[in-house]
Amino acid sequence: MSVQLPDILSFCNVFNLRANKHCQCRAVSHASEKWLIDSGVLLPSGTEWSKAKVGLLVAACYPNTDATQLRLITDFLSLQLYRDEKAAASGECVGQGDSGYVRADIVSCAKGISPSQTPNLVTVLMRERNASLDSALVFAGTLIKQSADAFLEAEHEPLSSSDLGTDGEVQRYVLGLRDWIAGSVNWLYETQRFLGERESEVRTFGWVFVPVAQ
Repeated sequence: MSVQLPDILSFCNVFNLRANKHCQCRAVSHASEKWLIDSGVLLPSGTEWSKAKVGLLVAACYPNTDATQLRLITDFLSLQLYRDEKAAASGECVGQGDSGYVRADIVSCAKGISPSQTPNLVTVLMRERNASLDSALVFAGTLIKQSADAFLEAEHEPLSSSDLGTDGEVQRYVLGLRDWIAGSVNWLYETQRFLGERESEVRTFGWVFVPVAQ
């Protein structure tokens, strides 16, 4: 069935996507993948792992890091992604309650919905609320919007404080959180992990065909 995904990009467009001046994301991704292979970590066959573009995720979320830091963080997030995929394959839930995983749950619906898949926010809403896929996606999108609004409200207090608002560490911390939100949201529409080669089309129009197994 064809559905329109919530416009996550518009919900989070207040968070500016910044470019990493040391961006070597493709080379970093390849180097990290080689490290994982050399370390004996089993990776998806063929080019599937490369399509995840983990280096791009890191470059988008950490715009101030140098090449060495990019590689270190890419290794860490690659291991985390591998762990999540292993857990999903065994039927375990991962990342419950984290808004980043909620956003991924929404976009990953493009890969299909089936009773045998690992539960995520959308499938749980469909089951617990007896909701259609469309309704579950709308509700999930509302949660993302509420989360973004709550962040903006929460960041106002420390930044407007006469003490904390001028503290460089606090300012950098808040900016880092903003970078992570902007980078991870945009990565969802760049990685081929969820949308295959349709990422540009889905970014523009939001429509996806979702295979639904009964």
